[in-house]
Amino acid sequence: MSSSRPSSTFYSITISLSAAILLLLLMLPFISDTPWQTLTAFLTGSFRGSYYLGNFLNRAGLYVLAGLAMVVSFQGGMFNLGGEGQVYAGALVSTLFLLALPATWGILGIVMAVLIGTATGAVLAGSSGLFRMSVSYTHLRAHETVLDLVCRLLLE
Repeated sequence: MSSSRPSSTFYSITISLSAAILLLLLMLPFISDTPWQTLTAFLTGSFRGSYYLGNFLNRAGLYVLAGLAMVVSFQGGMFNLGGEGQVYAGALVSTLFLLALPATWGILGIVMAVLIGTATGAVLAGSSGLFRMSVSYTHLRAHETVLDLVCRLLLE
């Protein structure tokens, strides 16, 4: 790998963020009666109190997990649109498991719930890959974007 690769990635991220901020600043006067207050609320709203900060961290944690799952998917040559839904499905199954489990299980129950939630997300992600690969006796070859959208519709 060449040594110029990290700097070009840094520049592309910087240019993308700068363009997004510039677009926000250009559009804000047209979509808000009080653009300065809107911009201030947008930039500082998450840090006004512990409740808002907690909500921010809750959402950010889920998006970070979904982003990490996307990295794994891209490294495997797959384009996976269902990262957030896989996180939510895993959380739902983990919650249902914990609600059905007696409280005496303690830490072991929490560890099992995390493993079950991870397996649920992996099964949903794997289903896209399973239908994507060529199967000799059925000749399935579906596009992963369509499959992710169909799975999303079925889970709603």
